[in-house]
Amino acid sequence: MTCGVLWVGSHRSSPPDGWLGATNMTQEILVLGGGATGLEVAGELAADGQSVALVDEAATVERARKTGVVAHESALDTSKLAVEQTAATVVVATPSDARNLLLGATAPHAFGADRVVALVNDPDRREAFEDAGIETVCVSAAVARATTETVAVETSTPPTRPEQTPPNQLNPTPPNRAAGTDERVRLRG
Repeated sequence: MTCGVLWVGSHRSSPPDGWLGATNMTQEILVLGGGATGLEVAGELAADGQSVALVDEAATVERARKTGVVAHESALDTSKLAVEQTAATVVVATPSDARNLLLGATAPHAFGADRVVALVNDPDRREAFEDAGIETVCVSAAVARATTETVAVETSTPPTRPEQTPPNQLNPTPPNRAAGTDERVRLRG
């Protein structure tokens, strides 16, 4: 595994040889990693008018910039983050709980962050984050909640013969819970 160090220098300096990543960054919120998830988090925060920047690998940075999100490249494969800038809040969103814990524990010192929020994939690992003073969002619980809200379960008994039901009620469509699709799932109990 290649390790690198995130370099966030002044606008007049460039990273030393072997250093990865960003240039001048002062943001209220800094999202570290996460690929598509980190990009969504940064995009939502930006859409809400927050000052936010994403730090991630090249492919995600390219996608972020196309959507107008401020983004800086870094492999985030290190516990030592050499930075000269600050962020009031750091969101750590990589797919690895171990990396999120390491980056989250380092973030207050490295970025001067008053608040660190980390994504946790395995609910059994939340305690380790909380012991380190890191707020958590449990990914598996959030996905489960969103999925159950999307799949509407109707408690009424459907008619036994379809011809007794007006055509517009044969396959009722729930509110737009599956944004971006024309298909809706409706289960009958």
